Amino acid sequence: MPYLLETETVVLWCVLGFAAGLLGVVFRHIGSDTSAGPFATAAAVGLLVADAVREGGRQDPLTLTVATVLGIGVVLGLGVRSLRNLGIVAALAVQCALVSVLLVALPDVFESLL
Repeated sequence: MPYLLETETVVLWCVLGFAAGLLGVVFRHIGSDTSAGPFATAAAVGLLVADAVREGGRQDPLTLTVATVLGIGVVLGLGVRSLRNLGIVAALAVQCALVSVLLVALPDVFESLL
């Protein structure tokens, strides 16, 4: 029995794997005392919010809200060191959420193209 290799699916997963690797490079700075720490924390919060917005019509709203709030709480618990740091993260999180809306929509766009 010959095996069928779906090139489109392999390419899609390679692109997603590369993107996940890039996110890992950014997220490793969560909680650090450098200037990258608040940005990494805000990026994680932005992705959580953007994914919740994207999944809002597909999932149960209560479960999605609770899971998102818990996830944001964990990220903030790991990444925020002071009230000043929280303010910086909050300001950056709004901008990161706007960019993240595009980022979380990319897998669907790639899948529709292939």
